[in-house]
Amino acid sequence: GEELVVVTFAHWEEGFVVAPGNPKGIAKVEDLARRGVSFINREPGAGSRALLDKLAAAAGLGPERIHGYERIAQGHLAAAFAVCEGSADACLATRSAARAFALDFVPLHGARYDFVMRKETADLPLVQSFLDVLQRASLRRKLEAMAGYDTTSTGARLAA
Repeated sequence: GEELVVVTFAHWEEGFVVAPGNPKGIAKVEDLARRGVSFINREPGAGSRALLDKLAAAAGLGPERIHGYERIAQGHLAAAFAVCEGSADACLATRSAARAFALDFVPLHGARYDFVMRKETADLPLVQSFLDVLQRASLRRKLEAMAGYDTTSTGARLAA
């Protein structure tokens, strides 16, 4: 029964990062089990690895069938770089990581992150200052570069 304010923080999109033109035709997790397709994984505990494990399990695909499952890259950019240099055909990373190396992206999963607060909280001067920071282009650039977020809607107020 309370009045709430919803403010978008950012969007996050993960998928396969592949060479330009997607020469191996990688579109779904089952494609990682094909002969001649190499993958580079993320470290245990990374969200990308959890997503891969979830998709693979749903497809009945064990880790031993994914060539490169045991190869680890620390972070989205490191994984995308492996694709860029040709040591892997695919990785699971963000769209911004693919863009950083002029690679193609096959979307698999997206999420929107929001701040939700009571209206009276949103009206506090300190919170207003915080919300103003969300509008800064410098913050948006950092979020995109460092974390791979899509900040197109950052700071937008949504109906609660």
